[in-house]
Amino acid sequence: MQAFQKEDRVILKWATATEVNNDYFIVQCLSDENLWVNIGKVGSKGNASGIYRLVDTNPGIGTRYYRLKQYDYDDSFSYSNIASVYIESIDMQISPNPSIGIVHIVLPKNTTGEVMLYNANGKQVLQKTRIRKQETNIDLSHLPNGVYLITFISNGEIMNKKVVLER
Repeated sequence: MQAFQKEDRVILKWATATEVNNDYFIVQCLSDENLWVNIGKVGSKGNASGIYRLVDTNPGIGTRYYRLKQYDYDDSFSYSNIASVYIESIDMQISPNPSIGIVHIVLPKNTTGEVMLYNANGKQVLQKTRIRKQETNIDLSHLPNGVYLITFISNGEIMNKKVVLER
């Protein structure tokens, strides 16, 4: 099996040279709790060779490990080799910067997390705001001009971006 990142997804591909009594494949991912979790099921070609693919649309960030659990018609099963892929960290985009009050934040697809805002003295001036969509706006018009740090936390990863507020 092969695993590779494409944008905010992981593409999993595998092929079989021959299949005898093969019923289906369960694709598993190793969770942060070190448990194998089923993320998809792919039917097999039965008694022929085949090329297969599954897309993990919510892989998270960091190194991810995947394996196949291949079932035969008699419910016996075997495991494939383990494939790994490193998922690049999130890339938060902020615009406009400098801003006159409204800051537009763009996150990769399927990313959720919390946003906090700190002033130049390190004081938190915006409480945690949960973001569940790819794009959002934050109103800074009530704050004085200056340099601020926008902090985004998702799945234990922290990303900081500076934004300048000037009117």
